[in-house]
Order: sequence, then structure tokens, then C-alpha cells
Amino acid sequence: MTCETGVSCVEQYKVPEPKKIIQEVSEKEYRDIVEQRRSDWVVGDSGYVDNGKELWQGPEAAKQRARADEAERKLLAEMEADSGKKPKAKAKPDSAPSPPSGRGALLGALQKGAAAVSNLRSSPNKKENKVVDDLLAQMCEELEAESVASPPKRKLETPPEPACKRLETVEELAKIEQATPPKEAAKPSPAMPPSPEPARTAAQGSPQPTAGPGQGTPPRQEAEPKETKTEPCEIKLVKPVAAPTGCKPLLDDKGGLWFFFIDAVEDDRSSPPRVYLFGKVLSASKEFVSCCLVVEKLERCVHLLLKGSEDDEQAAQEAAQAADAEFDALCQKHPAVKKLRSKLKWRNYAFEKALQEGLGNLPFLKVLCDASGGLPPLGPGTNFSHAFGVQTSLLERLLLSRRIMGPGWYRLLPGSFYADPARLSYCGMEFRINPRSLQVARTESDRAELAKAPAGSPPLRVMSCCLQTLQPSAQMPHEVLAVACTAQALSVDAETPSAQGHWAAVRRLEGSPFPRDAEKDLAKKGIQCCNNELALLTAFMDKVQQFDPDVIAGHNAYAFDLDVMAGRMNQLKIQQWHRLGRLRRKERVPRAEGRQGGFWVGSKLVAGRLVCDVMLQSKDLLPKMGCYDLPNLAREQLGAELKIVEPEAIASYYSSARDLETLVQLKLRGAELVAQLTQALQILPLTRQLTNLAGNLWNASLQNKRAERNELLLCHEFHRKKFVLPDKENATQKKKRMHEGFGLEEDEDVPAQGKRKAAYSGGLVLEPKAGLYDDFVMLLDFNSLYPSIIQEHNICFTTVDRPDENEVAKAANEAQLLAQTHAPDAMAEEGILPQVLRRLVDSRRQVKAAIKSEKNPRILKILEIRQKALKLTANSMYGCLGFQNSRFYAKPLAALITAKGREALQTTITVVQQELQLDVVYGDTDSVFVNAKTQDYQQAMQVGEQIKRSVNKRYKRLEIEIDGVFARLMLLKKKKYAALKVVSWGEKPTFETEFKGLDIVRRDWCKLAKELGEAILNRILDRDSNQEESVHWVHQFLSDKAKEMDENQVPLEKYVITKGLTKDPKDYPDAKNQPHVQVALRMMSRGKAVRPGQEVEYVVCNPSGEAVKASLADRARHPHELEMDSNLSLDVAWYKKQQVHPLVTRLLAVVEGTSPGRLAECLGLDTARFAQAQMVRAEDNGEGIDYCAQSIGADLNAIFDRGLRFKGFPSLLEGVRCKKCPCGEATKWPRFLLGESPDSKAGILCCGSCQSEVHPKVAQNLWLLQLRRLVKEHGEGWVQPLDTSSCIEKTRRLNGPNLVSEKTVLRELEFAQHLCETALPLLEEDVVSKDTVERMKKDAEMWLGFNSRNWVDCGQIFGSIFAV
Repeated sequence: MTCETGVSCVEQYKVPEPKKIIQEVSEKEYRDIVEQRRSDWVVGDSGYVDNGKELWQGPEAAKQRARADEAERKLLAEMEADSGKKPKAKAKPDSAPSPPSGRGALLGALQKGAAAVSNLRSSPNKKENKVVDDLLAQMCEELEAESVASPPKRKLETPPEPACKRLETVEELAKIEQATPPKEAAKPSPAMPPSPEPARTAAQGSPQPTAGPGQGTPPRQEAEPKETKTEPCEIKLVKPVAAPTGCKPLLDDKGGLWFFFIDAVEDDRSSPPRVYLFGKVLSASKEFVSCCLVVEKLERCVHLLLKGSEDDEQAAQEAAQAADAEFDALCQKHPAVKKLRSKLKWRNYAFEKALQEGLGNLPFLKVLCDASGGLPPLGPGTNFSHAFGVQTSLLERLLLSRRIMGPGWYRLLPGSFYADPARLSYCGMEFRINPRSLQVARTESDRAELAKAPAGSPPLRVMSCCLQTLQPSAQMPHEVLAVACTAQALSVDAETPSAQGHWAAVRRLEGSPFPRDAEKDLAKKGIQCCNNELALLTAFMDKVQQFDPDVIAGHNAYAFDLDVMAGRMNQLKIQQWHRLGRLRRKERVPRAEGRQGGFWVGSKLVAGRLVCDVMLQSKDLLPKMGCYDLPNLAREQLGAELKIVEPEAIASYYSSARDLETLVQLKLRGAELVAQLTQALQILPLTRQLTNLAGNLWNASLQNKRAERNELLLCHEFHRKKFVLPDKENATQKKKRMHEGFGLEEDEDVPAQGKRKAAYSGGLVLEPKAGLYDDFVMLLDFNSLYPSIIQEHNICFTTVDRPDENEVAKAANEAQLLAQTHAPDAMAEEGILPQVLRRLVDSRRQVKAAIKSEKNPRILKILEIRQKALKLTANSMYGCLGFQNSRFYAKPLAALITAKGREALQTTITVVQQELQLDVVYGDTDSVFVNAKTQDYQQAMQVGEQIKRSVNKRYKRLEIEIDGVFARLMLLKKKKYAALKVVSWGEKPTFETEFKGLDIVRRDWCKLAKELGEAILNRILDRDSNQEESVHWVHQFLSDKAKEMDENQVPLEKYVITKGLTKDPKDYPDAKNQPHVQVALRMMSRGKAVRPGQEVEYVVCNPSGEAVKASLADRARHPHELEMDSNLSLDVAWYKKQQVHPLVTRLLAVVEGTSPGRLAECLGLDTARFAQAQMVRAEDNGEGIDYCAQSIGADLNAIFDRGLRFKGFPSLLEGVRCKKCPCGEATKWPRFLLGESPDSKAGILCCGSCQSEVHPKVAQNLWLLQLRRLVKEHGEGWVQPLDTSSCIEKTRRLNGPNLVSEKTVLRELEFAQHLCETALPLLEEDVVSKDTVERMKKDAEMWLGFNSRNWVDCGQIFGSIFAV
């Protein structure tokens, strides 16, 4: 062949070109490649994952490197075969280990290049090549050994599987699950132990959407005991993470799709604006899958009120055309606005805005614009006077127009939805729709179709979370240290939770490794270890994406958990932060700079999921609790204990693997308790019922937004009745409109009469006839007073003739406001408000009737929740009328309702007192207390029935009922009483105590004082003991408890005082005077999380060292601080003086046989101080007579004899304190100036204890200083509060009796003058002492001269008689 062609073999052979590492393409080809990669890129269930490792670490990377090595060997063998060389024999598996990581790629590339060169010219020294190969192999082995023996010897975390491995269809997954044996189906992950429960849950096993019994629902799991320690296990997924792309929905027989709506999110900043509806649909495999409906093609709607065409149809048409042309002109000035269509509409308007056209059925031009272009500026125009709907959000318009009334089944019309490959959410399914895709019951066929909705609700996936944070320093934010969560499927209807799964992760402390063998031991327990906070948060987001919860539950979730996570994600610059929610986002992490985000940050962070904040809901459902932290809630509601992890103890948990496991177990226990509290308080069922009644968002109900809930309820009602709704306004818009109403310029102020609000009175509260009643007292209460008044008098926006908002602003008082407000007559058509309330009240009455006959516990619980939701909704309807920030705020209607309420109560009192000749001892808003004047129960009930008949016959809707029968009643003040209530009356009557408004139900008193007060009240109200025996028992009981306090036999937790924070502790202007604020600031300096709305616990300690005169705020400490500092001790005397004694004194104020001084004596306190203080209060309140009057009453000679008048006078002056006397006690001035006895001169001007003489000048100086101090204290005006917080000893912010009254100052000065006059005759022989006492007398007379009460102007009194 060589001879024929003339070409040698070497020249004939062509070297094969190696693979190109870099491919040269054009710019267009590069963009196409990038777009293709983006479209092919599968983010997967958890998005981009960064576990804090390099790309070449992990088992998957090792497998990939092994495959690359094998491919390089094959390519090398082929090249050697082509070059005529024999390939090297493969090494035996037993003789040679597998190539190290990174070795194959390096050797393959070098050997491939060497082989290519050898084809051109063979190497002259093959032995040298062999040496090079051996050297390279040795280097790779050493590098591999170094990487294996690197310092952090921990088991590498298994990264999530690539999304491409999970793209099977649901049908294929079902086949795989059926073909897989049970043991293999539950195969655990390498990092987690095997799950003891099967992976399928109630949602997977349910073939129908119905969650009722006997329809595929698994048997109810028994709740595990509270003491049982739950071991963490892998979260049992209710469903694969993001549903496979091949998953198809289950359509009905006509091609429609049933969608269970849960939550909605509006994104008006996207282009075009969208509304996202999140919920669940049933897939073709009969499993519930999360679904997102992306609502596009949204429209903005405005109603332009036409001018001058109220009654003429033709004039209205012409005005509509002119207004339409004017709107088109505005659109031309703003090209972005896209007008779609317009039409003349007659709509009703009946609200508070002052309109020239008045109220009623008015002509409007309805204009619809594309939401993407917005609206032009719409002020009063030439042809229209006002534009309504400008402030209406796209979400609100969608809810109203499509009649979406909270969570429930809604049907998508056939062919009105489609799936777009460009997904905008992380839900299992996603469809694009328009607003008209949601079917609305407008015709009978629509109603028949919607009646076929699936029964019951799909199970909700609930994930409960608990965080452990660490604050490196007081200036740095909290960092996430550990995360624990539980997951389960919960049916809101049946409340049958599935088996609970757990997951927890912990990271190492910054700059420190994990304890020895911690990673291995924690992995066995199913606890994931992370290198840093970034890896921890990423792992948590993976689990959230994997389980795809509908509800995230937490304790203080909005104010702390979600706020901290948002801050850390922002600090760590995590781009995939939105994986915590269901909506893909492009913007940065939501963060309220410089302040806490609250609802806004939390809602943005987990968009598409419900947030159940147990702490927030507990404050609304359990208003009588003192502290709402998780340990206290668990103790009170579940009977479970939870240890608090203090910031100082975090480092100790990292000392060993066992301690670290204990920390994680505490967090897991916290997550379990959050889940149990969510079910125990029935938060989800109750809020769902409230949402279904009002038609608002479920998340808003979970945030306790009552005003928004009431607004949406009225919006739905008025929208169905073809009313134009009032717009929402902020403070700036309202102020601008008020200026326009008064005809003022922007820089002018509203007139004074406009600034004065026409304040209206609330309910009628009678002054109670204080005392202890032994006869039966009947409590009669109006059922739902304000809702019943609205129905009784037909009070509504559409029926009441009232002034508009400008006229209301000019009203000077309530009488003027009510004079302009006229209730409708009996012939008027029923208004919308009465209709709504009647429907709610009738529904509740039906539900309560069903409760009486229902035997099924599950259905009974559902009915109880529904009737409670109906009651809350009806009772809160009045609130939106009197709430100034409500869009339905109507002060005339609110004032009229309260006036009718006062009238009803006053009518009832008149009937009881005049017609029935009974005694009303108290009345409050909607209830009256009637003394039956009998101790026979049957006669008392007859009295109550008689009152009912006499009152109820006067009304149609108002109804009064017997709400309680009190066997004993102690009335103290307004809204403060204690009673022994009859529960049942028979052979063995049963009773229960009822306390209203007393100090023992307030949280700013310590538990010890509350327990003592409750025990005393129970004894006083006991029907088997008389009053004298009870008072004697109280005195002995207090003496015994005082002894226990002195001997430190009372536990520390009973001394704890709780007070809530209304703002951030750093924002208090008077933080130095607030004990709980000072404690909160110290907690923050320790690294403890403190947020507004949180309750702070503290105790009062004794002053120590230089802080002898420390204020109360400086002496307040957290109980944990007291336990840590051995130098601190409780100030027991302060608790006796400021906690126990004031509380008990107020409770026994109406009980005869005791007094503040006697109670102080039982507690071991200074009796004279409390007796004098009581006397001063009695004098200033006009409730008693002063000391002099008492003396005169005992002896008439005291009128003219000062000696008799001031005999035994309890002076407030301190006296003389001798420095030589070791006891340090002060000698009172009567003893110091008059001696041991009036008949003897011994002991004058001497110490009463050691008989040491005191220099007269020293005594004179002390005398003058004490008199000055007395007058100064009177002038400062300090007041001792009676019904305020017990922590305030005295204040000048409140009105009340002066601690040092004018009468007290006058009596003290007169007594001082009397002492000096009495002492002078005894000092005739001692010139120096006599001179000193005379000067002391002059000082007293000088201050008396300044006192106007010491002088009587006879000329002014008798001048007119004598013509002076």
C-alpha cells in the first residue's frame, strides 16, 4: 500500500483530536445555550443547596468521580488499541484498591496526552515514563490521604437527590410503592434512623376528599403520654415534595376542577400584577396535592359619581358619556393606563362621606382598567364629583366579585385553566386562570353545580417549629443555633392528626468544633449536624420544601422566630429565602430596617402558608393568664413541663455529645408542645369558622385582625346588595378631605370646633351599694345587648337619618350629635346590619339547639366551635361602627346604639324598683344585680322570673335572662365584686366562686398575694361561717403566713410579679422608673430574647452595698438572676407592705371587724403608719372625722384644752436620733421635750434609750428640718394610688388624696406648738434649754402663720352684719 500511494505508515496515520475543553460559539449561540440550560435546570424540591462542603465531597461526588475514571480508562484503552499497542492488563480487584479521588482524571489526561505524542514519536525511555507514572500515583494517594485525614473528622452529610431522579409520574410512584416490599418502602436515609411508622399517612390512604369516618380515614392515634420522651425520627412525608411534573389533577365529569382555597397573596408590583390563590386539589391518584392558582388578567374598577343627574335617566346617560370622555382624556395624559370598558350603573350609597348628591340610589360610571397600567389621578372632575374604588386592592376585588368566603371548595370552570411551564410557585400543581375561571352561583344551574362540592376538608399539613438562638453580644442580633420541628397531617373537620414525625438540626458554635463523637451519636438519633448557620438554615428550608406544610406553627412566631430568620437570611445573603414559602421571589429578603417586622415580614417570608402563632392566639383565647411563655402555657393547658435554656448555659450543652443531644431534645419537646397547644386550643378550627363567616383571609384571622374581619363581612354583604363601598383612607388622606370639607387651604388648620370630637358615652354603670350581702342576689343579663339593639331599633346605614362626617366634626357634645340622629320608624324596611345580625343570631340558636341533642363527641366539638365563632362575630359587629380607623366608622350610629343601651338598662332598673319594689344594688352596661331579700332559693328564682316577664314584654328582639344566682355577694366598687354563685340547687347544693375586676385576677400582683386574697375571699363567702368567725380566721391566717414569709418557707415562684411590655424596652422614656423595663433590659444584655407584647417576670430584692436607697426599679431582678447571685435576697418586708397588705385591705374594705392597722399588725408591720394613712384618706375623702374630732367626741373639754385634744396624738415627725445610742432608735418629740412623765423633770432633752444628753442646738436644727420636710412633702403632692399597679408606692401623675394633707400639716404644727408651750415651764432653771425651746416654738408658729387654715377672717364673715 505504501508503494501504491507513496506515503509512509507514519504519515498515513491521523491522530484523533482530543475532546475540546472550551467550545467557541457566537454570541447568539451562547444565549441559546444559556436559555436551554435554564429551561432544563431543575431546581428540585429544595432549590440550590449549600451544605457548607466543597463540590468534590460526599458519596454522590465520589460515584461521579469513579464513573469519570472508568470512562478515561476506556478511552485510553481505545487509543492504545488504535496505535497498535496492547492495553495494560487490568488489575485484580483484590490486589489493587480503587483509584483515589481526583487521581483518575489527572492520570487519564496525562496518559492520554502521552499516548498521542507516542504515536508520532515513541519515547526513548519507557522506564522513565514508568517512574513518572508511579510518582504521579504516589502524589495522588498522598493528596487523597490528606483529604481523608483532614481535621473535621465527621460523616459527610448526604446531599438531596437530584430532582431528575424524582420526575416520575404519580401513577409510576404508586406502582413502585405497590411493588416495593414494606421494609424496602420504608428504607431510611443514611443520616436518619428507620422510621417505626409506615410512611403513608391519612392523606395518602384517603381515596376520597371526604374526611368523614369510615371513608378511608385511618384509625385515630392515641396521644402519647406527656411524660414520654419522644425520640427524633425522619419526617414521614405525607406526599413527595413538589409533585412530579407528570402529576395530573382529578377533574369532574364536566372537566371542571375543584380547588380547596386556603390562603391568598397579592403581588401588585409584578408585571403584570397577579393574585396567587393557594390551596389543595385532588390528583388523579386520589391524593391531595398543594396547588397554586395564578390569577392573571386582573382589572381595576372605579365608580365615578356623576354630577347633576340623580333622577333623570337621560341626563344620567349624557353625564356618563361626558365623564367617559373626561376619563379618556386623563388616560391620554397617562399612556400606561389601559382602559378596557365603561358603563352607566345605578348603585346605592349610604355611608358617612359628605356628598353633594346625598345618599340613596345614584348614577355611577363604572370604569374597568387593566391592572398592569394602574389608574390615573382621580380627583373631583368636571363631570364627576368623586371616584370610589381607587384604593381597593386587587385581592379584595377578587374576593368580593367571586364571592370567596374563606377556606372551602371552589370550582374552576372547564377549559378556563392551564399549566404554564414557567412556574411561579413551589406547589405540587400550578395553573394559570383569570378571575372568571372561578364559578359563582349566579343562576340555578350554577348553584346546582356548586352543590356537588366534595364533602369535608382535605387534611392540612402542620409543621410546628421551635428555635434555639444565640446572641454573641448585646450589640449583635440573635443567630440560629438549632431548629426542631414536628410534622403531621391534621384534618380541621375531624381533628384526627396522623402520626407525628420529627426532625432536628444543630450547628456548632462559631470557632469551636462539635464535641467528640457528637456527629456520629447525633446521627444515630436522627439529628442533623451542620457546620455553620448557613448550612443549618439551608437544611431547614430543605425540610420545609420536602414536607410542604400548609401551616407553620410556632410560639411567638411573628415577633421572634420569623423575624430572626429573616434577619439572618438577609445577613447571610441567602438568595433562596423564599423556599420557606410557596411563592418564588426575585427580590431581597423582606426586612423592616431598624425595627421588628411583625406581621409584614412573617407573611412575606412564608407566603402561601398559614402561620399559627400560639402565643398570639393564647392572649386572645386565655385573657386571664398571667404569663404566656411556652413553659407556662404548657403547664397550665397541658400539664407538661418544659425546661428553659438560659443563654449562660448554652456553652455547657456543647461540652459532650450527650449534653448536645439534651439541648436538641428540649427543642423537639418545645415543638411537640406547640403542636399540642395548637390542637388543645382549637386554633385552626375556630379561626376557620370565623373566616368562613366573614369572608376574609385565614391568615388575617390567625393574626387576630378583628377590624379587618368585620370590614370584609360588611363588604361582602353590601357588595351583594349593589352598594358602592367606602374607600380605605390613611391619616393623610383623611386630613386632606377634612380640609376640603371645611373649605380650607392645605396650610390652614381645621377650626377648633372641627378638632373637638363629638365624644359619646358608653354603657351605663351604676354606683354599687358596697357591702356584703347574705341574701340571694339575682344577676340578670341582656343577651347580646348591642346586636339586639341594632335589630330592635333597625339601626343601619340605610335606615338612620344622621349627619355626615363634616357635621359630626362640628358637633360640640353628645347631646347635639344625638339631636341630629333619628332612628327609623317601625314601618321602615329592615336594614342590612339587622339582617346580618339576625342571620348570625338565628344560626347560633340553631347550633345551640343541635348541641343539646348531639351525642357524637366529634360532631359536638365542631358545633361548639361554630357557635363560639357565631357569637364572636355578632358581638364584634358593633365595634367596627365605633372604631375610628374602620372604613365603616359611623359615630352617630355608635352613639345611638349606646344611648339605646343605656335607655334599656335604665328602663329595667325602673321596672325593678318601682313596679316590683325590689332593690337594685348594682348595674353595668347590660346587667343588673337585684337583691331578692330572701334566703330561700325558690323564692329568689320566682323573683327573677317575674323580672324577666316584666322586662321582656316591652321588646321584640331584646331579651333579658337570669345569668346567675349569688348566695353571697361582696360588692366593692364599680366592676369589682366577689360572689358565691349557685351552680345547682338540690339536696346537696353546689357553688362556685366568681371574681370580677379584683386584684387577685390581675397579673401585676405576685402569686402569693393572689393566693392569700383568694383564700380570704373563700372564707368570707363561706355560707357555713358567720362574719365574726371569718374575721378572726383571717387575722390568724395572715399571722401564720407572715411567719412563713419571715422564715423563708414560701417558694420563690410565688413572689414573681408579671407585667407586659407595650413597646420595645429601649423605647420607654421613663425606663429608669419601670421595674419590668429594667429587668427586660438586663435580660437583653444577657442574650435573652425580649419583644414587645412579652410578659416580663421579676422579683424585688433587698438593697445591698451602696444601693441602700436604691429605687424599686433598681432592686427588681429576674428570678433567674436571683438564683445565680448569692448576694441577692428577697425583700420580704416590701412584699408584705406593697403586695399582701394593700390587696387584703382592699378586699376587706366592706367587712366589719377589721382595719388596715389590724391587718398590718398581723403581718408584723408598723401599725401606726397604716392607721395614720387610713385616717388621712378618710379625712380627705370626707368619709371620716379627724383625730381632734375623735378626741372631742370622747371629752367635750378637749375643745378648750389642748392637753386633752393632743393626748396620744400619733405624730408623723421622726424625733431625735441619738448617735451615742447603739440601738439607733429615735426618741419621739413628746418624750424628748416633756421627759419620762409630766410630773418629773428627769429625761428632758435626753435620749429615751441611753439617757444621754443631746445638745440643744442639735435638737433645734432637727426640729426645724423635720418641720420643713413636712411642709415640703405636702407641697410635692405625692399620691398613693389605690387601683393602679402595686409596684408604684407613690406618684404625682394621678389624682387622689395627698399623702400629707393640709389637715395633717395643720395638726402637726399645732401639736408642735403645744409641745413647746408645755415644755417651757419645765425649763425655767435651764436658760440654754429654755431659749432653745422658745426658738423651736417660734419655728412652729412661723409655719402656722403661713397656713391659711390657722386663720379666720372675722371681718369677711361678719362684715355684712356690722356694715364694716
